[in-house]
Amino acid sequence: MAVPASATHLSNQCYSICFRQEPGQCAICFAPVVAGGESKMAENMVQGSFGLSNPVKSRPRAEDNKDCLSDYLRIPGAQPKNDVNAFVVGSVGEGVPTFSKICGRYFAVSNNGNKRFENNQSICTQRTPFRIDFKTDADEMVTGTMTNMAMNNEQAGFPGGIVGFNLNWALVSC
Repeated sequence: MAVPASATHLSNQCYSICFRQEPGQCAICFAPVVAGGESKMAENMVQGSFGLSNPVKSRPRAEDNKDCLSDYLRIPGAQPKNDVNAFVVGSVGEGVPTFSKICGRYFAVSNNGNKRFENNQSICTQRTPFRIDFKTDADEMVTGTMTNMAMNNEQAGFPGGIVGFNLNWALVSC
């Protein structure tokens, strides 16, 4: 399934999506429905089903926490599932990073800068109640003097920062 480059999310949104915690389920994980391609645009790459906001750096990438200022998802206690510090149900573990805000052009959180250019990561949380908060600002096509740069224009670059999000989710057993 392809996500058209012209897909956009709405301005001025602020709402929560809640997920019912079933007995014996202690965590929930999220992943993009369409993983999408690496930021090196190629003919065979597809737009992923996640894109919220401009990156802090000029190259399209994932951002988190303090770098998510305009449009973002908030997943309290979010942890990467496919990272150096693996997600383990029932334990956060010492030194394992947790995140809350997720934004940018890829659905990823990581202290490893190279992982910020991937759109195939699962992000999990054990914080209950299970929920995602979605927040967008009033300007979904921020432009500046260099309108072709991803950091100045949410439509510039690949993947786009105006797509919104379409995520699969799954509860995880204790």
